[in-house]
Amino acid sequence: MWLALQPFMRTRGTYGAVAVASALALTGSATSEARLSTTERDASHTIARGETSCASVLREVDRIVLAPPQGEDANAAHGRLRNAADAADCRAQISARALQAPCGAGLGIVTSALFGHRATAPSEVVPHVARAVRELEHGDGACVQAVLPSVQYVTKVDRSLVDAVSALRRFPGVNARSARLLTLGSLSFVARSAGDRTLQSAIEETLLSELRARPTDDVAIDAVGNAACERCQPSLDPARRSNDAWVRGAAATSDRFIPSARAASRMCAALGDAASHVRAEAAWALSFGVSAMDARRTCLTHAVRTDADLTVRLAAARALTVLASVSSSVARSLDDLHDESLPTEVRIVILEHLTSSTKAPIEENSLAPNAAKGT
Repeated sequence: MWLALQPFMRTRGTYGAVAVASALALTGSATSEARLSTTERDASHTIARGETSCASVLREVDRIVLAPPQGEDANAAHGRLRNAADAADCRAQISARALQAPCGAGLGIVTSALFGHRATAPSEVVPHVARAVRELEHGDGACVQAVLPSVQYVTKVDRSLVDAVSALRRFPGVNARSARLLTLGSLSFVARSAGDRTLQSAIEETLLSELRARPTDDVAIDAVGNAACERCQPSLDPARRSNDAWVRGAAATSDRFIPSARAASRMCAALGDAASHVRAEAAWALSFGVSAMDARRTCLTHAVRTDADLTVRLAAARALTVLASVSSSVARSLDDLHDESLPTEVRIVILEHLTSSTKAPIEENSLAPNAAKGT
């Protein structure tokens, strides 16, 4: 699954070895929650198998960069490049070609496929970040826009990659700051998943410093959310009390990757916010993770049945369908939830899930605490 994201927005998807990019959003062709098919639609652009020279792979890169594909074609091209990157020699040649390519939406597709590959090392990503920084020094932010969202989805991280991203600190612009903080948040999550507590802690200190300096800044809040930073949560209290609903909404989603009952409780509490935007954000955030599943099911079901806003009820219904894939208790609750008292739109969401489900959900106690965050 490849998700098209708005540039430098918080991650509306799962972490792990799943390639996620913002290239489509850069061309204005997708929203932050779009899910694209993996069907390869154009056989004429299929990379030739067994071609050890990787010549067809590089031709594909050139096509993508010069004429960025759209929609499902972009998704298919992304998948073909990821498959080609299985070969170390091809991966190196893709990287070299990308370093010479013009910056833009096409480059974002290429780098997301390259960086998100499980075998790509941080040392292979650093030159691309360094190039983006050099281009920004000359006033061109196109490479930052194309490359940094891809960096958010690496599967390995080390100090050199963190330092390369941190070099954006010397640029005062809003876009450079957003790129730096949101990417650092994602890299902190990768370090945490890899058990590198030293690097995780160092990145979290940077994020905490930014958050303490600007406690209601939505970029800093979203970066903390990307990082799944439990110790950052007390510093978010001013954001949760903010008069700005957008700030409260950002705070409501900052718990989404934290595998604790406290995090689930905070998200459920946000479902009682006066602003429908905040409640919808909290419902979406509750779809991640498997901690406190009973609490999640209870508060989301209540929102589906009683919230005054249809958007919130739909968000809660969608969250329940996501959780049903990992929880038998949530799956059973959906069976009882599609009655005629619900709005038609909500019933459709639930019924579509019930009719499309083909396998039993995994029991909660068989999942690791962070199993719902990525694959």
